[in-house]
Amino acid sequence: TAAGALAALSNAAAARGGVAPLPPRVEKDALRLFHAAILAQFDDSRAKVRKEAHASALELVAATAFAGEQIGEYSRAVLEAFLKQLGAGGAGGGSGSNSQVHSETYGKVMHLLSFLERTMSIVRVNVLVQLGEVMARLIAGVTAAATSASSSKMGGAAAAGGGGESQVLSTYSRMVGAALSCLVSAIERDGDSSDGHEDGDAAKIRQLAQRVLASLLQLHLPSLGQECRPALAQCLVSCCCSLLGSTSTSTSSASSSPVANGGDAASAAIATKLLPLTASTLVELSDGDAGVAEAVCAELGRWVRSCFAIAAVSVPSDAAATKSVGDCIEALSKLMHHRFRHNWEVNLPVLAGAVVAVAERHGREAVEDEEGIALTIQMVGPVVKGLVRLRSDVNDGASRHAIENAVSIVIGGIGMEAFLGIVSLEEGDGVSKHAGKKKKQKQPAATAGGIHPDRTWLLPVLKSASASTSAHHRPNLAFFQGTILALARKCDAATAAPSLTAAEADAQKARVLELWSLLPAFCANPADVEVTFPTLSQTLIKAVVDKRYPQLVSIIPSSLKVLASGVRERYEASGDDDEETNAAKDYDIVSKASVKLLPGLFKLTENLHGTNTSSEPTAKRKDSDMDVEEAGSEAASCGKGSNNTPQDAQRVQAVTDAIGELARVCPRSFLQNIFKKVMQRLLVATQAEEDESDKICTLLGLAQALVSSETLDENSVSLLYRAIRPLIRSDEHDSKVQKRAYKCMAKICEKNGSFVTSSEHLGEITELMIGSIMTCQVSSRHMRLKCMIHIVQAFDSTNEQHMAVIPKVMGEVLLCLKDSNAKTREAAYQLLLKMAEVRDDMTDFFQIVLAALGAQTPHMRSGAVMAISRLVFEYRDDYTVQQLLPQILQTVTILFDEKSREIIKSVVGFVRVSIAAMDKDQLEPLLPEVVGGLMKYNKGKGRFRAKIKIILKKLARIYGFEKITPLVPEDDARLMTHMRKLEERAKRRKAAGRADGRSDGQTVFDDMMESDEEDSDDGRTFMTGATGFTRMTAMTGKSQRSAAIERAQSTKSAAKSTMSAKSTATSGPRIRAEKSGEVMDMLDPTVAKSVHFADDVATGEFSDDDDDGVMEFDDMGRLVIHEPLDIDRRSAMNADEPNAADAEENEELRGGGKRRRVSKFESAKVERAEAIKRKAQKKANEPKGLGSAYKSKKAGGDIKKKGQKFEPYAYVPLDGKSYSKKNRGKAVAQMGTVVKGGKRKRR
Repeated sequence: TAAGALAALSNAAAARGGVAPLPPRVEKDALRLFHAAILAQFDDSRAKVRKEAHASALELVAATAFAGEQIGEYSRAVLEAFLKQLGAGGAGGGSGSNSQVHSETYGKVMHLLSFLERTMSIVRVNVLVQLGEVMARLIAGVTAAATSASSSKMGGAAAAGGGGESQVLSTYSRMVGAALSCLVSAIERDGDSSDGHEDGDAAKIRQLAQRVLASLLQLHLPSLGQECRPALAQCLVSCCCSLLGSTSTSTSSASSSPVANGGDAASAAIATKLLPLTASTLVELSDGDAGVAEAVCAELGRWVRSCFAIAAVSVPSDAAATKSVGDCIEALSKLMHHRFRHNWEVNLPVLAGAVVAVAERHGREAVEDEEGIALTIQMVGPVVKGLVRLRSDVNDGASRHAIENAVSIVIGGIGMEAFLGIVSLEEGDGVSKHAGKKKKQKQPAATAGGIHPDRTWLLPVLKSASASTSAHHRPNLAFFQGTILALARKCDAATAAPSLTAAEADAQKARVLELWSLLPAFCANPADVEVTFPTLSQTLIKAVVDKRYPQLVSIIPSSLKVLASGVRERYEASGDDDEETNAAKDYDIVSKASVKLLPGLFKLTENLHGTNTSSEPTAKRKDSDMDVEEAGSEAASCGKGSNNTPQDAQRVQAVTDAIGELARVCPRSFLQNIFKKVMQRLLVATQAEEDESDKICTLLGLAQALVSSETLDENSVSLLYRAIRPLIRSDEHDSKVQKRAYKCMAKICEKNGSFVTSSEHLGEITELMIGSIMTCQVSSRHMRLKCMIHIVQAFDSTNEQHMAVIPKVMGEVLLCLKDSNAKTREAAYQLLLKMAEVRDDMTDFFQIVLAALGAQTPHMRSGAVMAISRLVFEYRDDYTVQQLLPQILQTVTILFDEKSREIIKSVVGFVRVSIAAMDKDQLEPLLPEVVGGLMKYNKGKGRFRAKIKIILKKLARIYGFEKITPLVPEDDARLMTHMRKLEERAKRRKAAGRADGRSDGQTVFDDMMESDEEDSDDGRTFMTGATGFTRMTAMTGKSQRSAAIERAQSTKSAAKSTMSAKSTATSGPRIRAEKSGEVMDMLDPTVAKSVHFADDVATGEFSDDDDDGVMEFDDMGRLVIHEPLDIDRRSAMNADEPNAADAEENEELRGGGKRRRVSKFESAKVERAEAIKRKAQKKANEPKGLGSAYKSKKAGGDIKKKGQKFEPYAYVPLDGKSYSKKNRGKAVAQMGTVVKGGKRKRR
C-alpha cells in the first residue's frame, strides 16, 4: 500500500514539474495520503516497513515542497514530545514509569534521527533551521538527563526497573551522537540555490551554526559517553568552519580573509573569540580510548588546518585574533600532559601542526626573514621548548618516538633556523636562557664539546626533518657557518681533551659528522649565496681533505652538487627582472667559486684512488683545528695508503658527481684549460714505462665527469676520443683501465650523440668496436655492449654500410647472451633488440641469427637459440614473425638430437616460448616433432623434466590429452595418465569452489626460459630445498614439516581427549546391539562372538563414523589412512606427570572393565625397549657418510671388500643425478658427514 501510494504521489508531483505547488484539492488529498501511508509507518515495529517508509519519504522530499514541511512538523512534534517526557522524568526523580516511557520512545526517536541525517541535506533551509534548533535543545536536554543519571549513580541511587545506570548513559550517548550527526549534515550543506536566495540561506545556516556552537560549548563533557565524542568534535569543527567561511580542509583556504571566503565579519569575530574554548573542548574530548582519540584528533587536525590557520592570518594586525591564537596555543599545549600519554602518537602531531600553522603564516607575511623568525619564537617558543623537555621526562620508546615525530614536524614546518633559535643545543633541560638568574653548574667533560647530552637526540631528528622543510623558509648559509660550524669546532676541539676517554672522544667525532650532515639542507635554495658562499667555500675546501673525518668526502661534495644544481636551475628558469637579477648574481658567485673548488675536487679524486698525478710537494698540516688557514695542499696527503675499499668507491662517485655539476656553472675557458691538463697527464701516464694503471683510471674518471656535464665542445670530445682509443684497442694495461676507457666511451656516446652519429666519426667508431673484439677483457663486456647500443641506435636502415655492421657483431652478441654476468646478458639482449629495430626486416634479421645454428661450438648454437627465443617473445604479435614461426620451430627442433646439455636447455625454452606465441592451427602439424623431441632419451630429459612437464601440460590444455598422449612414447604413457588425473581433479576442485586461487600474471621471458618451479600439478608437489616449502603450503604459510608437526599434535590431542573421556565403566565389555524384535540367548556358546569392548565400538564395523567421514587424499592423489588413536596414546600422555610411564603401561595392559596395575620395573623395561627402538630408527634414518662402504667395523681406516667395484679413493665422483631437485637434500646431508659439526674451540 505504501509503495503504491508513493508511486501515485510521485507521478503527480512529476507531472507538476517537480517542486511546483499542487492544486489545493490535490494537495489536501496528498497530505492525507502522505500521513496515512508514509508518516504512520515511521514508528512501525517492523524494520522493513520503516525502511520502505523512510525511502518513500526521501523521494517525496526531493520531489515535492510540501513533503519537507510535513516531515519538519512531524519531527519537531516527536522531538518536543520526547523532551517533555524527558523533563518530566527528570522532575519526577527518575521514577520507574517515566523510565519505561523513555525506553518506549527511545527507539522511535533513534529511527527518526537516522532518517533526518539523510534528509537534512535536501530539505528547505527554513525547515532545516527549525530542526537544527530542536536538535540543539534535544542534545542539551539529553546531556542534562545524563548528568542527573550520572550524579544519582555516584550518590548510590538504585536504577529504576532493575536496569543499570551504565545502560541508560550509553543510551543517552547514542542519542546525542545521532542528533550531532544530523546537525553536521545541516551545517555542512550549501545554501539552496533553487529559489535564488543563496546568500540569505548561507546567512541562516551561519546563524544556526553560531547558536549550535554556543550551545555545544556549554555541555557537561564528563557526562557524555565515548560513543558521541567523535560526532561532537565533528560538529564543533563544522560550526567553526561555517562561521569562518572555510570550506576546505587544506591550508589553501586560509590564505585569504574569512569575508572573502564567504563568511561575514560578525560571524568571523564570534568564531575567533570562541576558538580558544573550542580548542579546550576538543582537547578534553581527545582523552579517551584509542579509537575515540584517533577520530577526535582527526577532527582537531581539520580544525587546525581550516579554522586556526585562518585566525593566524590576522596576526599581528588584529589584536583580538592575536590574543585568540595565543590562547589556542596555550589550550593545545595541554596535549603534552601525561594523562594524554597513551594517545601521544595521534595527539602530538596535531600540536605540531598548530605550531607549523602559526609559523607558516608569520613567515609568509613577514617582510624580512628575521622578523618572521622573531615572531615565531615569541608565539610558539614555549610549546616547542616544552616538547623538547618532554622527551627527557619519559623513558619508554613509544612516547619518545611520538615526541621525536612531533619535533620533526615542527622543524619541517618552521625551518631549522627558527627551531634552533628557540631550542639551544648547548643547554640541557635544567638550564635555560630565560630561566632567570641561576648559578650555572659545572658541566661534565662530556658536555665540553658544546652540545649538551640532553640535546644529542636532536641531531638525527634535524637531519631527517631537513629533507621536508617548508619552501616558505629558505635557509641561510650564514647560519650554518656561524652557528653549526661553531658547534662542530667545539666538538672537534673536545676530542683532544685529556679528560675524555676513547669512547667519549669517538662520541664527539660522531657529533661533528652529524652537524656536518646538515649542510645539504642549507645548500638547498639558500637565500644568501652572494654574501656567504665565497667565504664558506674556502672552509669547505679545507674540511673535505681532513683525514680525521673521511666521511666528509661524501657530505661536502653532495652539498656542492645540490647547491650548484639549484643555482643553475633557478638561473635557467628565472622570469621577472628581480628574480632574474638575484639568480644571475648567485650563478656568478658559484661560477667564480667553482674555479677554486674544481682543482681541489680533482686532487681529492686522485688521492681517493691512491694516486698523485702532480709533482708538487705536499705541505704538512700546521694546525689541528678544523678552521685552518693554510691547508690548501693537504689534499695531497689525504687518502694515502688507500686500499680502494667500497667506501672509497662511493666517495669517488660523490666527488665525480659534484665535479660534473660544478662543471656546468664553471667558466668555459677555465673548464677547457683544466680539461687539457687532464688530457696531458693522461697521455703521459699511458706512455710511461712503469705501471700507471691507477693514475690512468683516475684521470679517465675525471674526464668522464667532465663529459657528463655536457659542457665540452666537439674539439675536446674529439681529443678525449683519440686518447682513449689506444686503451680500447690494447690489452697491455690492467683490465680496469680498459673497463674505465669503455665507461668513458659509453658516456661520450650517451651525452654527445651528435659526435658519434656524425658521418666522419661513425664509421671510425664502428671499426674501432669491431676491431677491438679480440682484445676486449671479460670485465669490459658490459660497457662495450652499452657503447654498441648507442652506436647501433645511430644507424640508418637505408645505409648499406651501416647494415653490413650487424652481421659482424652478431657473433659477439650471441656469445654475450651466455655470459655469467647478468648485466652483460641484459645488455646483449638490449643490443639484439636494438639491431632488430634498426634492421627493420625481420626475415633478413632472423636469417642472420639462424646462420649461427651451424656454428661449430655448442656455446654459439645455444646462444643463437636463446636469441631467437627473445626475438619471438618480443615480436610475437608481428605478422612476419608469426609466418616465420613454423619454419623456425621445425628448424630448431632438429637440435633435440644434440648431446650438449646447454643446447637442450635453450631448445626447451624456445619450444615453451613458441607454444605461447603460435596459433593453434600453426602448431598442430608440428606436434609430433615437438613432443617427440622433448621425450627423446638424451641428457635433457632427466635434467629438464619439470620444464618438459610444463610444456606437455600446456599442449594438453590446448589440444587435449587424447591428441597428445599418442605422441608420447609408451614408456612415458604413465606420465600423461598422471597429468590427466591431476587436471581432472583440479577441474573438480575448481567446480567445487576450492581452487588454489593462483592468478596467471603476465608471462616474463626469463621465467619461460629459466623457471622450472611450475610442475605439471601446478607446482603443488615441488619442494624447495630442505625447508619443505611447496606452493600448496605457501597458501597457508606452512611448510610440509610444520604441517606434519601440527597434524601429529592434533592427533595426539585428539587421542588424549578420547582417552580421558573414557571411564572404567564405559571401557568394559559390551554386547552388540541385536536386531529389532530378536531375542538373544545368553547361554548360547556363539554369543561370545558378539561380546566386544567400548573401544571396538568406535572403530568397529558397526560404527557410524565411517559413514560420516570424508575420504582424504594427498597431493599425488593417493588415499591417506591415518593410524588409530590407540597407537599414539603413549605419546599423547603428558610426559611431565610423575606416573606417566605406569599410566601408559596400564592403558595397554588393561583387561575387561578394570585396569591392571603394572610394576615400575616392567615400566622401566618397556621404556628402555622403546628407547633402543627409537635410537635404532634414528640411526637408520641418518644419511650414510661418504666412504662408509669402505669403513672397517673392527679397526680404523678403510678396507677393500670383496665385490667392490671401486678403490677407496679420497674423492667423490660428481653424479648429476645426486644433485637434482629430488636428491639434492640427501646429497647435502651426505656431504655434511665429512666434517663433524660443533662449536669452535676457544684458545
